[in-house]
Amino acid sequence: MEEKRRMEEIKKQEEEAKKQRQIVEKITGKSWESLQQQTSLDLRSKGLSGLPECFGELSQLKKLGLYNNPLGHFPECILRLHNLTSLGLGETGLKQLPENFGDKLPNLEWLGIYSNRLRRLPSSFAKLQKLEQL
Repeated sequence: MEEKRRMEEIKKQEEEAKKQRQIVEKITGKSWESLQQQTSLDLRSKGLSGLPECFGELSQLKKLGLYNNPLGHFPECILRLHNLTSLGLGETGLKQLPENFGDKLPNLEWLGIYSNRLRRLPSSFAKLQKLEQL
């Protein structure tokens, strides 16, 4: 009985992951397989209010543009994109960045956060040793 329940849970998780990937495919107009190889993705002005959790699986991304989307909150899945060197979050309505922002995105060289409602930057920003432009 326990084994059957566990298998059902795994199946449910796989179905949810598939749905999330389909959402990302629809947003980008690209297949999940090709997205996993992308190093740059421009999603500006797509009307996005968030990102599916599976977005964090796009580990090859180095440049991500999310400008002019009504995010409001920082999508936590971005913190899993450790290869990011450029992140555009201008005009997204952000009020704060996660405290571990600098810990999770060590390769960031460029960060666009203009026209947001940020009142302070997290202390982990000091760890962004490669950051050249803010």
